[in-house]
Amino acid sequence: MLDIPPQEGNEKKNNFLTRMGLDKVIEYVKRCSQQFSYGGGFFIPVYGYWLWCRGVNVGVNYFCQGLEAIIQKKAVIAFDKIMEAKGYKTHTGSVLQVHDEILIETLPELADEVGRIMCNCYTEAGSDMLAWYKENKWAYPAGGEPSISVDFSGGYAKGLNYYACH
Repeated sequence: MLDIPPQEGNEKKNNFLTRMGLDKVIEYVKRCSQQFSYGGGFFIPVYGYWLWCRGVNVGVNYFCQGLEAIIQKKAVIAFDKIMEAKGYKTHTGSVLQVHDEILIETLPELADEVGRIMCNCYTEAGSDMLAWYKENKWAYPAGGEPSISVDFSGGYAKGLNYYACH
């Protein structure tokens, strides 16, 4: 397909996966397939949850997308609690969630504060994940001590519709 020998293609693929850090995730999923096999598949521990899948090839995708989904849910739950505590729930609500994004409707005068709060919730979700993996090193895909904190906040934008916020 690329008009290169298969061995060279495999070397390029493996180099790419290693540079992306996915080689460690692949190794981790393979270990899970042996250690946590069940019912024609296996479980993968992801940030305090167990994901079941049938094969290593899909397990890597499950791990990455599962982690993203957990971060999203944790951030949205924290955001909802803050909105409740501030008394903003009558003026603020989630309209749409797509993967790692959320569209929130609120009063114009609350828009910046609500945006900052949501961003902080994503940041906290990443910090919480790092703390969880430090306490549960056995479930950390790269092995050893996790040392990189990831800020899942991508910022916020204001607009009258979804299109305007992109």
